[in-house]
Amino acid sequence: GFVLDACCLLPHPQGLPFSSHPLQPLERGLAANEIRVRYKKRLHLWSNHVAAMHQNKSQAIGDLANAPVVQGMSPEESRLDECRLAHASFVERMEARVSSRLMGSAGSHLLFILRDLLVYRSFAPFSFQNLFEEKRRRLKKSGSSATTKEACNELVRSATRSNQGYDDSAAAFDGVGYVLETFALYA
Repeated sequence: GFVLDACCLLPHPQGLPFSSHPLQPLERGLAANEIRVRYKKRLHLWSNHVAAMHQNKSQAIGDLANAPVVQGMSPEESRLDECRLAHASFVERMEARVSSRLMGSAGSHLLFILRDLLVYRSFAPFSFQNLFEEKRRRLKKSGSSATTKEACNELVRSATRSNQGYDDSAAAFDGVGYVLETFALYA
């Protein structure tokens, strides 16, 4: 398995079940720190896009006019600009996460899926509805009124940030390289 994975010949697990287009990474066989740089750059570009949309509300409405009604919310709530932007941000981050995983080894991609299953007890722990409800719970716990708009705005903010813990662990492998990283998975 190691040799095939180190040569980028093993197939990756299923990517995005909700995606209408299969994700094909532009690059394969990258080390974790290289992948993280690309992932953070993509989140930064999305953050800039969100900021531009906030600057020009009419453009934001135009960009999101064709967004589907968000599942798990009332039609009135899901038509809110903040919630459509939250859903678009959720999709962008999910696609960024999966396409980043496709740049690395198939073995590490599988380990991430298994970790998600063990930690979150779900093959799909990051559904929009689950994340929305979690944001609402956290807002209520912090004393906020936890309105739909507040929860959606918080989802947008969190979708433009990377996980600092994983950033640190990827940085720890700086300079190791893809083949040695992959070898460590199988050793």
